[in-house]
Amino acid sequence: MKKFYTALLACTLVLTACSSTSKDQQTPTTPTVPIPSATPISVHFLNVGQGDAIFIDYGTFEMQIDAGDNSSGDTVIDYITPFVDGDLDYLVATHMDADHIGGADDVLYAFNVANIIDSGETNKTTQTYERYLTAREAEKAIYKPDEDMTIKIDDDLTFRVIDTGDNFSDENDNSVILEMTYCDTKILFPGDMETKAEESFLPLANDIDILKVAHHGSRTSSSDALIAKLKPDYAVISAGLNNQYGHPHAETLDTLKKYNVKVYRTDLDGNIVCTIASDNSISWKTQY
Repeated sequence: MKKFYTALLACTLVLTACSSTSKDQQTPTTPTVPIPSATPISVHFLNVGQGDAIFIDYGTFEMQIDAGDNSSGDTVIDYITPFVDGDLDYLVATHMDADHIGGADDVLYAFNVANIIDSGETNKTTQTYERYLTAREAEKAIYKPDEDMTIKIDDDLTFRVIDTGDNFSDENDNSVILEMTYCDTKILFPGDMETKAEESFLPLANDIDILKVAHHGSRTSSSDALIAKLKPDYAVISAGLNNQYGHPHAETLDTLKKYNVKVYRTDLDGNIVCTIASDNSISWKTQY
């Protein structure tokens, strides 16, 4: 779809919009080909084991959030290829841990990607990170490190990047936090945000409908205070079956149960597809 794009302003920053013409300073683009009104949106939570990979499909617009670990690239590519109309509009790498960006280099080489958003500067020196960085720099995409911005796709679909800072000692707390609003339905994708970032995020949090549970359901995330503030009806946990970390932890499941949140899990349900209609009705389909 990149061939249909122009460099029209597509995001609102907290202070001012960027005016530089360099690739790294341009603002994210949106499709100029209108998406028909009342088009439903589908959010696919891929079963990539102990990692995250989420695909959003809305008419001719597509976004990939994370891409699992180093063995997940082909899995992600094979899954999303039938849905991608031309180019992949957005790749969002929430942070630089291998279980989130391991397959991202494969995705970047497989598709022409229009926009890349990630968590910005890092102290990572891993081979996984270096492969991602090489692929990102080779891609002819508009690149933005995470900062407060709003990306309006059309009148029905908007994404908000919520920046809580990138100076936390734990890489997880530097995750891109992405809130999606489709009509009146909100989904929060917080990467692996843990306690420190949660404390910064709480004053910025809104009521949501669906939560992608942070850090695979670890007890170090999804505090009682956060779930009470977000008030989600549904939650999705991406974790590997019988993983070595014991994710999701019982404490997190207990907190979600306390607030009557319906939970889906990739370790138990396989691939999970959430479809939202323009009347805000939500339906779920699982692989198992």
